[in-house]
Amino acid sequence: MLPRTSPPLAPVALAGLALAALVLGGACTDAHAARRKAKPTDGITVVAPKSLYLRNAFDTDPSLYIGRFLDEGLPLDQLDEAAGMQKSCSRFVKYKTVGGGGVVYDEYYNASTTASLSAQIPEIATVAVGGGVGRTVRVKYQLDTKMVSYIDDPGAFEACCMRAPDQCSSRYIGEFLSGTGAVYFGSGRQIGADIGIDAVIPGLDTKVFPKLEVKDAQTWERSIAFTQPVYFAFKLYPNSFVGKLPDWSCDSTEVPRSSLGYYFVGVSNVQDTAQLARDEAAQNARKQVVQFLGEQVTTGAATVTSTSGSAAELGTQLASASFVTTAAEGLARYVQVVKECPAQVAMPTGYSHTSRVLGFVPEASVAEVTTLLVQQVGQ
Repeated sequence: MLPRTSPPLAPVALAGLALAALVLGGACTDAHAARRKAKPTDGITVVAPKSLYLRNAFDTDPSLYIGRFLDEGLPLDQLDEAAGMQKSCSRFVKYKTVGGGGVVYDEYYNASTTASLSAQIPEIATVAVGGGVGRTVRVKYQLDTKMVSYIDDPGAFEACCMRAPDQCSSRYIGEFLSGTGAVYFGSGRQIGADIGIDAVIPGLDTKVFPKLEVKDAQTWERSIAFTQPVYFAFKLYPNSFVGKLPDWSCDSTEVPRSSLGYYFVGVSNVQDTAQLARDEAAQNARKQVVQFLGEQVTTGAATVTSTSGSAAELGTQLASASFVTTAAEGLARYVQVVKECPAQVAMPTGYSHTSRVLGFVPEASVAEVTTLLVQQVGQ
C-alpha cells in the first residue's frame, strides 16, 4: 500500500500563506523600525535641572572657564564648558573657592555628547527633553570644594551688557564642583541581573557606590568613578542684567531715567512697511541724542577734548537739519534700540505702519559720542 500523503495545497491557499508571511514580515520590520527609532529616548525618564551639567573632562583647575557665556539656542547635546565663550563682559565675573564640608550628594546632571563619551555613558541614557535630546546622568559624590563666581562691579557689568549685548547672553558658567564619587547612567537592567564581577576600584566603597542600584523607579549602573578630588560638574548662572529694561510701556508718554545712561523715545511718520517705520523711529531717536548731547557741550555741562572741530560752533550747527541728520547717522552703533513698538494704521488702500522705539546710550559712551559730534563740525 502506498503511504498516505496530505493533499496538495490549492493555489489560493498558497497565495494566502504568502500574503500572511508578507504581512507578518512587514509587521516585524515595522516593529524593529519602531524600536530602532525609539531607542534614543528609551531608558530613563528623569530629567536633570537645566542649570546642572557634567564636565567633558575632569581636572583640578577649571578657572579658565568661569564667566564664559553660553549661546541662547545651544542644544543640550552640545552644552558643556567647552561651548562657553569668553567675551568682553566676562572680565567682570570673578571667583573664589569655598570648602564643601564633605557633604554627600546624589544629584542628576545633564551631559553633552562629549561629556557622555568621556564618562563612558552609553546611548541608552538619552532622554527627550522639551523638544531637544540630552543625556541625564546621576552623580553620587562627596563635595570637597566649590569654585563660586561673583560680579565684582554690578553697575559696570550691567553697563557692559547694555552697551554691547553681543558680549553677553542670558546665562554663563558660574560655579564648579569638586569632590570624589561616581557617575551612573540609566541602564534599564533589572536588579539581580548578571552584570559580571564588580571590578575593584582602589579608594571606592562599593557599598556606597554599588555597580547597580535603584533610585526614583529607575535602574542605575555605575560607569566611572573618581576617587581623588576633581572638578567634575558645573552650574550655569542666569544673567539678570540681560534684557533688563525700565518699566516702560509702548503707550507711555514718559521717558525713563537711569543712572547707567540716557533713554530716548523715537517716533516715525506713517510708512509703507514696518521696517521703514522702525528705521525712521530709530533715526529720530538718534537725532534726539545729537540735540541733547550737543546742548550739553554748548552749555558747558559736558566738556570735550578733541583734536579737531569746534565746540563753540556746535550750537550753530545744531540748528541745521542736515547736520543733525548726518551726525545722527554716524551714531548708529552708539544708540541701542532696546524696545520696539510697531503699529498699523488703517488706510483706504489697506494698512500702513508707524513705530516708536526706546533708544539707550550708556554713560560709558557719552564722552565718545560728544567728541564725535565736535569732530563733525565744519566737515
